[in-house]
Amino acid sequence: MLLTLMVLWVGMRAQTPDSLQSLPTNPDPETSEWAEGQSESETRSQAQTNPVPEGGTGSEPEVHSPRRAMLYSTLLPGWGQIYNGKVWKAPLAWALIGTPVGFAVFNQQQYRAFSDAYIAAVDNNPETVNPYEGIYTPEQLITLQTTYRRWRDLSIILAVTAYALNILDAYVDGHLYYFDVSDDLSLTIDPVLMPVATGGGSVPGVGISLSWP
Repeated sequence: MLLTLMVLWVGMRAQTPDSLQSLPTNPDPETSEWAEGQSESETRSQAQTNPVPEGGTGSEPEVHSPRRAMLYSTLLPGWGQIYNGKVWKAPLAWALIGTPVGFAVFNQQQYRAFSDAYIAAVDNNPETVNPYEGIYTPEQLITLQTTYRRWRDLSIILAVTAYALNILDAYVDGHLYYFDVSDDLSLTIDPVLMPVATGGGSVPGVGISLSWP
């Protein structure tokens, strides 16, 4: 009888770990709620660290590029000014470039007209006609064509200069696109004492300070 009880006791001890492992787990409700709260807190923290734009794409907003403004004005004068938000500058660019271009075309036409008239006046060919015969002498025709050639060259130089200024203006405005020019900027002038480099002491002066938010 005693031997039988010992065998039964040993069998029950051997089965105890398996029976404990098969028992269902019942986590503490307070511990589960705390873990869920920690998970939600971590999710909100990640969302604040990496915000997503309103579009929902997660891409960064486009940055204003001075080089792009310069390229636009190079391809089409005034385009870079429009890209920079200075639409009123575009007509000025067109006028500054278009005016000397128009004068260059006119001066070229006048130069060709007086040049052809001079050739007709001195070639002794009855088939060529000098429209300025009896109005200008051959010497005057030479002077006129030389004058209009110079004016043509000057007009071309002015047009090229205006074109280059149009590109430079677009590039500089592109760099100043984010510059703060609000009413919060203030310039103050106050009396100050400036130290003297030699001999020590200080002398009265005027200090200028610029402040912004």
